[in-house]
Amino acid sequence: MIEKLKEILNNTVDVDTNIEIDENTVILRDLGVDSLDMVELVCAVEEEFDIEIADKKIKSLVTIGDLINYIEAQQ
Repeated sequence: MIEKLKEILNNTVDVDTNIEIDENTVILRDLGVDSLDMVELVCAVEEEFDIEIADKKIKSLVTIGDLINYIEAQQ
């Protein structure tokens, strides 16, 4: 799952490819993602995994691990 998220990040957000991304990576701080990037990332994740992420839930998706856990819970 983490490899798929890395692919989505690389395709939707301008992320430094030299950054090590794991479940503890903080999306906003470590990846330099801003709020607009986060919206694009959420849209791409929703499309890829055929899920819906409620707007109020986005704020709780702090790390890559949080995002993975949410995706897995929705499938």
